[in-house]
Formats: sequence, structure tokens, C-alpha cells
Amino acid sequence: MNTATKDIVQQKQQVQAKVEPPKISSYLDYRAFLQDLYQYKKATDGDFSFATWAKKANIKSRSFLRLVIVGKRTLTESVLPALVRSLELEKKESLYFMTLVRFNNARDIETRQLYFNELQTYLKEQHTVIHNAYDYLSSHWCPRIHVILTLEGVDTSVVSLSKMTGLSKSKVKEVLQILQCIGNAFEKDGQWFSKDCIFEVPDELSNLAIQSFHKNSLEMGIEAIGKDPDERQFQSIFFALSEDEYQEVCKRIDSFTTNLLHEFGRKKSYNKRLYQLNENLIPMTTKFIQSDTDKKVMTEPEQVKLRGNISGETSCLQ
Repeated sequence: MNTATKDIVQQKQQVQAKVEPPKISSYLDYRAFLQDLYQYKKATDGDFSFATWAKKANIKSRSFLRLVIVGKRTLTESVLPALVRSLELEKKESLYFMTLVRFNNARDIETRQLYFNELQTYLKEQHTVIHNAYDYLSSHWCPRIHVILTLEGVDTSVVSLSKMTGLSKSKVKEVLQILQCIGNAFEKDGQWFSKDCIFEVPDELSNLAIQSFHKNSLEMGIEAIGKDPDERQFQSIFFALSEDEYQEVCKRIDSFTTNLLHEFGRKKSYNKRLYQLNENLIPMTTKFIQSDTDKKVMTEPEQVKLRGNISGETSCLQ
């Protein structure tokens, strides 16, 4: 093997070492997954093409998958089984992909919600549960730095983490030691890593560590009010809810955050920064005191006027 050939082989091995296959559970759009999968296959196999992929999936049209990715064609039930086999996914991942296709292709809200619920069931099984919440949240920066360690392409040395977060190097080291002690981080050649892509701390009302974390998050939110409006978003809405409606809103908030997490919580880090979204649904009054006097029933338009929406984009609030 000559020197030039050796260099090519080494370069290919380096590319394969740096590029990781896309994880299907990080996607809520099957086209985006197929696009990233194609790029991964192309980076690790110079002979890979849409034509070879179509042949492997028993698809007659050589350009079909390219047209699917750009949104000009739609995956149908007839091509799904063979395509899924060509993806070489695990059994549960294959089921997730097929459900994802049906979710994206659904035309009515009820069907989309049905498939989305199935996706959520799978996604929640993929979360790493942080059982030792007291140690994990002993520093409010543990979950924030933990997320940074899961991202690709980020310099996670102590010095860089200090610059990105504004924390002292000694404080960064303290947080990393906590994450390492509870098994959520490891160090290699001066860089810190975590294998957890998505993690959650169980919701325990009696856990003072969780309450302390949320209090700190609210305080940081208050401090952020003075930031450039282009860098932060504040919004409040007001509406009256019964107990059943309150529970329904909580479920929808949970679905909303799960959707955001899996759509935007990918491992790619280029040209990004870490954001934190805080959600607070809190009562502003006791239960309403009902009037004994007869009043005319308000029409729906009149009821709408009684609801409020204060957005952080409103000029007077910036």
C-alpha cells in the first residue's frame, strides 16, 4: 500500500470515527431523519448514493428517496416495509420510524394525536432517569452542563466550559466532579463527555432539590428581563380553568415540551447556544365566588375579550 493510499484510508477512518449515525428517537420529521441518514452514509461510504439506496429498498425509481427528502414525494404504506429493512434499525426503532411516517402523513388532528401519543410512549422509554436528584441538583448548573456534554463538536474542556457559562474554572470542575461521581460524565484527553442524549429528573413534589432548582431558574429568568429582547422571550396568558381543564392543560404542556425536546434537542451544536425554557402554570385566585344575582349569559365574543395575553414581543414590555 503506497503512502497516498494510506493517507486516504486514514482520512476515511477519521471521518468514520467523528461521524455518528443519526438516532431516530431524536426526530419528529421522517424526512429530516432520512436526510441526515443519507449524509451519514455518504460520509462513511463513498459509493453510497440514492440509486444504491433505492435498489437496496426495492424501489424502482432511483430518485424516489431524494424526492421524498425534499418534500416532493410521500412515503406510502406500500414502500415502508422494504425501506425500513434498508435502514437497518433495531426492532423498536423500526416501529418508531413507521409510526413517525404515519404521524407526519396524517391529515386530521385526531389521527395525528393518536400517532403522536404512540411516539411519546417510545420516547419516554429512551430517557435516562436521574435517580439521585439531591446530588445531581446540588448545583443548579449540573443539568445545564450535562446537556452541553452530550453535544457533538463542542470544546468541553474546563477552560471552554468556564468561558461559555461564565462560571469560574473551579466551579466548573466542581460540577463535573458531581456528574462524574453519579455516573453521568467522564473525561478523556482533557475533554468531558456524557452518553445520555435525553434525561429527566423524576417529578417528586417532596424533593426540595427540585424545588430549589426551579426557584433558581425563576431567579435567572428575572435577571434575563434586562437582556436584549432578541435574545429572550417572555409571555404570559390568563384563563379560567376547572380542575379537569387544568389537568388537560398539564398534559398538553407535557406533550409540547416532549415535542420541542425531540425536535430541537439533537446532538449537533454548530452555531448554537444553550437555552432554558421554564414553564409555570399557577393559580392567581381562589375558586371564583359565584354571584347570586341573575345576569345575562355572555356571548362567546364577549367571553373572549375577558382573556388576556401579554407577550414579551410587545414594545412596551421590552
